Amino acid sequence: IGFVFYKIAFGLLSVLLPLYITQTVSQVSLVVWGIFTATATFLAIPFAFLWGYLCDTTQRYRFFILMSFATVTVLLYIFSLTTNLLMLGVLYALIVIFEVAHEPPKNVLIAETYSHKEWKHGFASYEAWTELGWVVGLLSGFLLAALSLGNSTMLLISVFFSFISFIATAI
Repeated sequence: IGFVFYKIAFGLLSVLLPLYITQTVSQVSLVVWGIFTATATFLAIPFAFLWGYLCDTTQRYRFFILMSFATVTVLLYIFSLTTNLLMLGVLYALIVIFEVAHEPPKNVLIAETYSHKEWKHGFASYEAWTELGWVVGLLSGFLLAALSLGNSTMLLISVFFSFISFIATAI
């Protein structure tokens, strides 16, 4: 359930980020933001290996999922308070780096929860529910933008969904 809310938050965020950047930061080109996004994604690759290694070493899988959700929620909130382009780029890179922290433990938990025969079904169910959450986030972002809801308000809604994902996962 926590992952569904997390995907809703990031589906909404994917619609919102270009709008937020172009309207919050004056005189910015989306090409510059694209460079920040690409850099953040490339930076996240080695961290994905690091998070997987740390999960295997400590065998504290739930901790890394909760740490990822909590850190991303806090960083998203700080992101909503920032208007400096460089700071937004740094915060976005940190968000992406901590976002990938939940992937390795999630995969291990799915593999360990189900038997070998049921593993494919368990992973498929996870993917179906989370992709549904992603689509709900995308649609809600589209509808909220069409209704001319402010970008800061939509970003706070995304923060709220991210916080709900943390609470649901903690429970």
